[in-house]
Amino acid sequence: MDNNGISGLRPNGPAPALEVRVIRKWLPKYRENELHFVFVDEEGMGIQAFVKGKNCKNLDSKLCLQTCYQIKGYGCTEPDNFTNTLTHPAIMNLGNATVITSIPDNENKPKQYFDLATRRRAEFQAKTEGVVRTR
Repeated sequence: MDNNGISGLRPNGPAPALEVRVIRKWLPKYRENELHFVFVDEEGMGIQAFVKGKNCKNLDSKLCLQTCYQIKGYGCTEPDNFTNTLTHPAIMNLGNATVITSIPDNENKPKQYFDLATRRRAEFQAKTEGVVRTR
């Protein structure tokens, strides 16, 4: 794989093939037609991904927690304020063109991912929202 990892992804930018581990999978509250994931790469960088509509069932059965995959044919967009859980500037949009291939488990890919808030971010959130959320 090239040096094009999660850290280089940007909204509307190039979307190279990625090798990732699935760390988390969930259905967001009030968005039953979406399925969200957190992927982590060998550099330890994490990114959120989502799929909508009829593709949810297909990808839910294809992407298993703690399993490694190569992912191609996705797009990157700007995260929305309602379902975004990470600080990465992009979110992966998985769909009909997405190709997912299971790859051998790679011990170099972390099995956990933490995106910790800075004190400044927590203070800003407390001022603007009146509460500090933990994710």
